[in-house]
Amino acid sequence: MINSKCESGAKLRDDQWEKLRLLMLGKIGDPGSHARDNRLFIEAVLWFVSDTNVWADLPPKFGKWNAIYMRVRRWYVSGHWQQLAENLRDDQDLCKLVKKIIAHCDHQKKMREERNTRKAKRETNRISHAMPRINAKESTSLTEGSTSHWLSLIEVSTK
Repeated sequence: MINSKCESGAKLRDDQWEKLRLLMLGKIGDPGSHARDNRLFIEAVLWFVSDTNVWADLPPKFGKWNAIYMRVRRWYVSGHWQQLAENLRDDQDLCKLVKKIIAHCDHQKKMREERNTRKAKRETNRISHAMPRINAKESTSLTEGSTSHWLSLIEVSTK
């Protein structure tokens, strides 16, 4: 599957890279900007998902961790990882590696959604617990048409 695993990350075999090379975004001939080293990018991602490391711990030889993370995320959002897995169905080893990347991205997306849901619930609870005070004019307008007739018995001073 992978040639070797050293402290700098996973290495693709040359035959695996030849299959991936033509499917990569940012290669020479593609519109837009070109990636400096697509193979190094893939190996950085494999280093990360194979050891469930922390992006910030990515060895410097791979480049800036945030740039690699953002590229992985953009490819996931655009569906490129899924397309790679589809195109690599005939190579079980490569397909398995790409699916591992997709599984990591799926997990990160789920965690982000759960975090946003918890944050929204906290905000809703904070707002619902902070009940505004009602002044006398608002109080009388709330009681008009209301079934709470007992409030009409209380004389409200507007002074």
